[in-house]
Amino acid sequence: MNDQQLAVVETEGAVKVKAGPGTGKTTTLVNRFFHELNSSDPDPILVITFTQAGVTAFQHKLRSTAERLSDIGRDCLAKTLVSTFDGVINRYVVRAALSSIFPAKSFNFVPSYEVEASAWLSDPSGSGKLFVEDFEFDGSYLGKRSVCSKASEFSEFRKDVMETYRKLFDQGILSSKVSRYIFETMVAGERRWPFESMDQSRLADLTRQLDRRFADMSARFPKIYIDEAQDSAKSDYLLVDMLEKHGANVSYIGDPHQEIYRFRNSMGFEARGGNAIQLELTENYRSNKHICDFLNTIYDTGIYPGGAAAYPLSAPAVTITIFSDEADYHSKLAKLPADSPWVVLSHQEKTFKKILGQPESYGQKSDPVYDFVEAIDRGQDKPSSIKLLLKRATKLVNCFENRKELIERLEDLGLTKAGMSPSELIARRLVSDLVYGDELRVSIFLGRDNVASVIESTIADFLSLRPKVPGLPIRTNSRYPSFAEKQWSVKPTETELFDAVNSGTIHSAKGLEFENVSVVVGNWKPDGQPHLVELLQSTPVDHRYEEIVNVFYVACSRAKRSLNVAFQTGNNAPGKLDALIRTKWGKHPSVRIL
Repeated sequence: MNDQQLAVVETEGAVKVKAGPGTGKTTTLVNRFFHELNSSDPDPILVITFTQAGVTAFQHKLRSTAERLSDIGRDCLAKTLVSTFDGVINRYVVRAALSSIFPAKSFNFVPSYEVEASAWLSDPSGSGKLFVEDFEFDGSYLGKRSVCSKASEFSEFRKDVMETYRKLFDQGILSSKVSRYIFETMVAGERRWPFESMDQSRLADLTRQLDRRFADMSARFPKIYIDEAQDSAKSDYLLVDMLEKHGANVSYIGDPHQEIYRFRNSMGFEARGGNAIQLELTENYRSNKHICDFLNTIYDTGIYPGGAAAYPLSAPAVTITIFSDEADYHSKLAKLPADSPWVVLSHQEKTFKKILGQPESYGQKSDPVYDFVEAIDRGQDKPSSIKLLLKRATKLVNCFENRKELIERLEDLGLTKAGMSPSELIARRLVSDLVYGDELRVSIFLGRDNVASVIESTIADFLSLRPKVPGLPIRTNSRYPSFAEKQWSVKPTETELFDAVNSGTIHSAKGLEFENVSVVVGNWKPDGQPHLVELLQSTPVDHRYEEIVNVFYVACSRAKRSLNVAFQTGNNAPGKLDALIRTKWGKHPSVRIL
């Protein structure tokens, strides 16, 4: 470990660690946890991070330390908890409270209502479906999509939104958004849905129970670590505040230059931990020197390659290209040296879908049959594809019109398995038979009817009951085809140029790393903001535009060996854009402008 990492491991008390990209944050924190658990009087630790992927990474590395711990250290490790904020809020607060208030109900917590057919409401204008969770519980809309704003102006639609939330709650299905809302309501002690019928004395009793639960949690986990603290929202910190109030020692780890969730009401890294000991990690062990140098032109962060950098100075320089359309982009990227396919990252979903030759959704729901088969066509033998396959297969099974009957048949046959939902079990069997069987194969090129027939017969062979695959969503009252129709009409092309599995929006790539990354900057001027390159002309960046620059910084910092930044001319004059780029990077030794 370097000196900065040692300081993080050995410093006593609460710390606030500013950890740049690729600086070995997870490994360093696990070494700190080992140091604490191996002390003479250790306490169990609560680690709260932003994603399930982060939870898995921490759990795996923590388990690897068990053999080196003392008996008391291993006992504390067994009691240590790594979880997302949702996991802690659901498991320790909301589930317990709802069980006492609604003892006859059982609740199932899900990340989103996306797979619930009833959560997609008809747009009053007749142009498609709208997702209920885009709206607040009273039917209002706080975002910037005009189609949602217009829908929320209809009183009947607002009633539909409220009724949908209530029906899903009555069914015992709680999404992350609903659980957070209930959590905030309980902490505030307010009489609003779903507690509007509760009298004030019972509500006060609930608040006291909640206070005791926070006290118990703080006693159980005296030391708490908040990972990716820059992404934490108001309800996240509401949980932290309650634990700190009861004596928990809280440390924060994050990076102010990776704050990209302000649109989800994240509070930012600087909002917390003012009394903690301030430390930082700046040695990047992920990217080569050229990429580190380029990152420092975005923000003067002092990031530099670690002692044994992954790639030497002879690695390719960062390339910057300007393109007019998709064909021009493909042509220029194909000329760049790369030992493996490029991962395309863009701020907007429609931009990278155009680059990869995929239709745009325009906010419409995709066809789950297409999504599943597309994942098969992408390459079922890649380990990175298995998780995607299972996820899409489960989503498809959840859309079957006779899902309830299929689950009952599964239970009758005694095929259920502890720790796995019935839908997941059916999905795993579907993937196994279609992808790894001896004969059955499906492809987008077979067409939807043939694919649906194969899927139905495959599950019928397994359960002796034929599933009902939903029909293709058709867009009514419009001269334009639905997104689902577009999906089947645009065939994917085989290419060795792109890693289509990992390409996506920048937000979806947070926390990941790839060999070769191409960051595509389209007409990146939301809400009349200056062009990204104009924003980068001055340091420090104007505070009003920090988040959009942070998104760019996060994208570029995913690259390990090769980084390409591709600017689309769009409505900008190519000459002006080229001049801005050359003013910023024209003389930089680690950058080639093509």
